[in-house]
Amino acid sequence: MNDGNYLPNLLDDHINPSQTQGLMEGLHRVRRDAFDVWTSRCRSNRLHKTIQQTLDNAIILALVVEYLRRTKPKAMRVREIGELVTETCISDMAHMVEPKRSPAWARLSNSLNGTLPIPFNVRKLLFGQLLPDLYATFQNELPVTALGDYHQMCLAVPLTDRGTHDERRTKGAHYTPASLVDYMIVRAMEQLRGEGTARDTIRILDPSCGCGAFLVAVLRYIETFRDSKQTAILHGSDIDARAVSLTSLSLIVAALTSRITDRSALAGTIVRNRNLKVQDFLADNAWANQTFDLIIGGPPFIRVEQMHRTFPDRVREYRKMYATAQDGQFDLYMPFIEKSINLLRPGGCLAFSVSNGFLRNKSGARLRRFLTDHCAVEEIVEFEDDNIYPDASVQIALLLARKTKSLTRTRYAFVPTKRPVREQLRQLCRPSCRSVSGSKVLRISLPKDSIGAWPLHSSDDDAFLEHMDRIGTALGKLPVYVSLGLCTGTDDVFIFRPAGRTANGVARVVTRNGLHLDLESAVLKPVRRTRQSAAVSNENPEHVCVFPYAKNGDVLDEQTFREMFPMAYEYLATHKQRLRSRRLCPDQPWYALRKADVASHIGKAKVFTPTACAARGFTFDAIGTLCHHSLLTITPLNPTIDPHYLLGVLNSKHLWRYITLRCARLGSDRRVLRLQIAKRLPIVLPQTRPQRTLATQIARQCRRLGPKAPVDDLVKELYAV
Repeated sequence: MNDGNYLPNLLDDHINPSQTQGLMEGLHRVRRDAFDVWTSRCRSNRLHKTIQQTLDNAIILALVVEYLRRTKPKAMRVREIGELVTETCISDMAHMVEPKRSPAWARLSNSLNGTLPIPFNVRKLLFGQLLPDLYATFQNELPVTALGDYHQMCLAVPLTDRGTHDERRTKGAHYTPASLVDYMIVRAMEQLRGEGTARDTIRILDPSCGCGAFLVAVLRYIETFRDSKQTAILHGSDIDARAVSLTSLSLIVAALTSRITDRSALAGTIVRNRNLKVQDFLADNAWANQTFDLIIGGPPFIRVEQMHRTFPDRVREYRKMYATAQDGQFDLYMPFIEKSINLLRPGGCLAFSVSNGFLRNKSGARLRRFLTDHCAVEEIVEFEDDNIYPDASVQIALLLARKTKSLTRTRYAFVPTKRPVREQLRQLCRPSCRSVSGSKVLRISLPKDSIGAWPLHSSDDDAFLEHMDRIGTALGKLPVYVSLGLCTGTDDVFIFRPAGRTANGVARVVTRNGLHLDLESAVLKPVRRTRQSAAVSNENPEHVCVFPYAKNGDVLDEQTFREMFPMAYEYLATHKQRLRSRRLCPDQPWYALRKADVASHIGKAKVFTPTACAARGFTFDAIGTLCHHSLLTITPLNPTIDPHYLLGVLNSKHLWRYITLRCARLGSDRRVLRLQIAKRLPIVLPQTRPQRTLATQIARQCRRLGPKAPVDDLVKELYAV
């Protein structure tokens, strides 16, 4: 039994990450070379996608065959490896491997695409030379996560002309790192053990199993810590058929290399067809009328904008079926959590690795309410590093909940980017852990009736937030216009880099893909895009935008636009179908920007910051340059609001502390300042003479020294912090 003092390496995480990366790079070279050899003799381009799929499956199977031949020769019967060169397709290769008393292997070979004959020269290249050399280089090691890593690489880097997009991102196939998997398994299984009910058989489900890392880790945990009579029945599902096949393969290999003596019975239980399913977990009939003791995994995180592009029909279905998907902006993991909780038996546990957005943003309000209504949230672990998933930039939170009505205080931990993640999670495994790398581990009570962000901070921070909200007025209630900048809907069409001027009022610009265009300079407006563009001017802009609007902000009618700016009109017309497919407001012409309130952004002095903001990240713009949608803008509507006073207050360390407590983290030094939170920022309206004197001094300092003006002491006195 795990005593909580260490974190077992359930997924071979002791292997050096650079070694695993080297293995993937080697496999990519094998894949590329073999594909080139094969397709050089294939005249039909229509077969290239099938060739790639067959080749990828052949490499996966050969990886496992060679690994077992080298490490567990007694666990299976393997003919001479040289005979692989003479076999013709994947199914033939699979039948060369005959695990003792494991008919599941034969079923697995049928699920792989093995009908296309593999040419002799490709077989010789793969199994006679390249793969054996790889194993010799990497000392016969094959982490169980290697199959998932290779599958992700295949999705992300298609070798055919017909598959040019990154399928991994459209499917949300970002597999959970081994250290997080191990931690979640240990914590979830300890929750089940601590429940106090004796259950000989526990039912475990990974609803988006990917390539089976969580299920393999459960198997290895049970092997190490299980009670003598306890049995686990593992279930998994995924929309990716190959991923499900790889889950089956991974479990077979794990069973063959397991120390459990009753290996045949274990393998037969794990890989039964009814346990592993190719299906959409969120479909109405998925896992219907079944309950589970533990649901664990890393569900896909795909924002609704991406879902609208890839499977819009499903979005409409999800909105009808799930309360957590009914708000405008939701992420796919939210209905995953909702359905998983509904499938848990009373007292069952949920352990998920998801984006941390739901903890604070408006779109996560329904999920927060659902969790506190149906569960006891046992633990939340957030990570400062936004590259915990090596192939995705996202802030991760681990969520552990139990389906019970009993009251509990939530254990909350924030893991800084100071030491290796596994080392810090090993520390966090101890029940007596009070801090991780200097960050306190808190016990907090989550509100059951509030739709606001969860208060994931200490009592001192609570007191600070309460004081700031009480002494200040919400920014959105002042005579200012708080909004995001202009949204085009197709930045690669509307926004360019300047490349000089030509004669007769024509400007040369460069598109994102390097195409040079000549457009009328009068239709191009400077646009700020990032923090580095703070010094942009009309004379020397970093980016320009096609801006078919009059000086008052009204969009030009089509005939006027065509007559005044024929070059710009002709250019946009080449993208007409794509521009029409944007979600425009009613009565907007196809060439308009997506955001309708253009007039509020023209020629207005304002304070702005990137939505992914950092300390002292606000800047003053006196000339009213257009801002991109990635910038949050604050435009005074009344001369009584001094923008330099706003600049000083917003750049003070006290407002930055407020922002850090209210906003989602983005790495070690940035926060996601969403519009609804920006409107809540507390701004003191000077009422007394001392307050007016302080406000004047703050504005004077910022007018003279800019965003870096030393005003912290003045703001501290003004807010009575």
